[in-house]
Amino acid sequence: MILVVSFNARAIAQLAKKMRLEVVVVDFWGDQDLFSLVDKVYTVFRPEFKSYAAFPDHTRNEETLVDLALDVISKEKIDSVLLGSGLDDRPDLWEKINSSAPILGNSPECIRAARNLLYIHEILQQNKINFPMTLLAKDPSNVTKFKDVTGFPFVIKPIKTLGGVGIRLIRSESELANFLDENSKKLDEYYVQEFINGENISTTLVGNKRDFKFLSINEQLIGIQKYGTFLPFKYCGNVTPFECSSELARKIEEISIRISKRFKLSGIFGIDFVLKKNTPYFMEINPRFPGTIELLAMISQLNAVKLHLDAINGIIPTELEEFQGFAMKVVLFAKKTLKIQKIEPHPYLFDIPHPNITLEPEDPICTIQISNKNRENLFKRMEGLVNQMFLKI
Repeated sequence: MILVVSFNARAIAQLAKKMRLEVVVVDFWGDQDLFSLVDKVYTVFRPEFKSYAAFPDHTRNEETLVDLALDVISKEKIDSVLLGSGLDDRPDLWEKINSSAPILGNSPECIRAARNLLYIHEILQQNKINFPMTLLAKDPSNVTKFKDVTGFPFVIKPIKTLGGVGIRLIRSESELANFLDENSKKLDEYYVQEFINGENISTTLVGNKRDFKFLSINEQLIGIQKYGTFLPFKYCGNVTPFECSSELARKIEEISIRISKRFKLSGIFGIDFVLKKNTPYFMEINPRFPGTIELLAMISQLNAVKLHLDAINGIIPTELEEFQGFAMKVVLFAKKTLKIQKIEPHPYLFDIPHPNITLEPEDPICTIQISNKNRENLFKRMEGLVNQMFLKI
């Protein structure tokens, strides 16, 4: 029996069930459409809580999720664990889970290395891979010195990030002064980073520490206000594949595989880049199932869970079929406080909250996923669905 643990486990669980595996899920938010997919579901959030605002502390949420997972492992006959999003920066919690049931994928030690930006940048510098200048903030004088080198704008980002929340673009002396006033006592929790202005992309790969297969280049939808967010770096979805020249695609693939080999990554994972004038700048490694796995399934026969489990057993695909068009995923966010009524199910709607849940600004409403042979038609169709959804709620 496989246990899937994630803040949003639906996509992994659904792909696992297509393989006819016996699946138990520990999920934080417990959206409606999760419960019909798998054998057993355990959730932290339950409809009687009425509002996601009942869980404002992300660090405590991570620990609560893992405590629930450990409780489930003690009760159920769990053979192994698949981890999704939400615990990338908590190798200590990976260790807790792994000590109770084996995690299929990257080890806690690998996670610790793959999420340490300063360590990663040392390695990338040795390998002549581009990345933004990044330092620990530490104290106000360090931040000021960094600003004097890079100029405005630059980025201040938490050491522990989730979906781009908490990352600040500092564009002026007044914005810098405001940030330092608010955070002067906890600057050791932040990086300062050079701002790379370009296209947000990611790559999806599968590997077994030695051998790797490059699966896709994806456009990342970041900080898009028409999807309901006002945070400039918030993750809003993906488009797969990203359109670029074959020469650029080869360059991105080569860099991604070099990084993967250096960190001996396992299973399915993703790497984020910003593309500036056809030069990829490394941003971060996502050493677990990335948000693109369903898009791959929509435009090919690729099942990310099968690929992941095969890779753990040393099997890496040698050839891949061509994609049948394009797939797009958009996460919609509440623009204001609202009480969700019943959202009618549709084939393109996912991660549907329970009725009568109150959402605060920036809380996720749902996910829309569609595919189309034509990229332009895909975007037009998505725009119509997004507008319809905002009119309904």
